[in-house]
Amino acid sequence: KKFKKIICVSKNVKQTIIEKIGDPGNLCVKYNPIDNNKIIEKSKENIDFDLPKNKLNFITVGRLAEQKGYDRLIDVSNKLLDEGFDFNLYIIGFGEIGNLQRLKNRVKYQNNIQFLDRKLNPYPYMVKSDCFICSSIWEAYGIAIQESIILHVPVLMTDCPGATEVFENGKQGIIVEN
Repeated sequence: KKFKKIICVSKNVKQTIIEKIGDPGNLCVKYNPIDNNKIIEKSKENIDFDLPKNKLNFITVGRLAEQKGYDRLIDVSNKLLDEGFDFNLYIIGFGEIGNLQRLKNRVKYQNNIQFLDRKLNPYPYMVKSDCFICSSIWEAYGIAIQESIILHVPVLMTDCPGATEVFENGKQGIIVEN
């Protein structure tokens, strides 16, 4: 109550604060500003390899943290590849070396599931992909989801309250059970 305003990054974050401490009367929601034109322009840059056109190419971008659910994304991808589905999954991200190595150790199909490490500009990779995946267990607000929508890349995402605020299920992609 000592602050004029407390800015929340999503409606879900605001609601969570209200549930935890009550409504102090100074909460408001302001989404992170995103420069659509800059994202579109940066997506036109060249990348260091071509994504194959003879199979589906999925991409995900984010920190290599537990909350992002990459361990279960890799496990599900391994299972689908075991069952004969043929696709590529590209993971662009950064994080602790130990966590990166732990995730890499889960990969059974090195040719299909690839870590592209951190990219200063992930947009050209995103725009060339067939689908963006958000496998998050929880998400305050999915900026990468919004960026995918700007680039007209369909999204497959887990049901995370903050992430669903900018998403029209069925229009930009599909929300699946978390």
